[in-house]
Amino acid sequence: MASDDKRVAIKRVENQAGTRYALIRNDTKNTYEVMVRRANYNGQVRGGIEYTWRWVQMDMDQPTAETLFNKKIQGKAK
Repeated sequence: MASDDKRVAIKRVENQAGTRYALIRNDTKNTYEVMVRRANYNGQVRGGIEYTWRWVQMDMDQPTAETLFNKKIQGKAK
């Protein structure tokens, strides 16, 4: 990810299983991305859990990204 990329979160939603997803618009490339928030162990942070955002898929057009995003937020029940 270049430092000059302009990314804007359009939607952030938590599905039934408690997983957070984000639909991102990349203004530099005029593309869309879907990202997921993941928890990782890190002994250097308080509580031991660190959260990071990871790509599900990137460089998509808007209808494809929204379809994937809607599919992901349907999710699995807990």
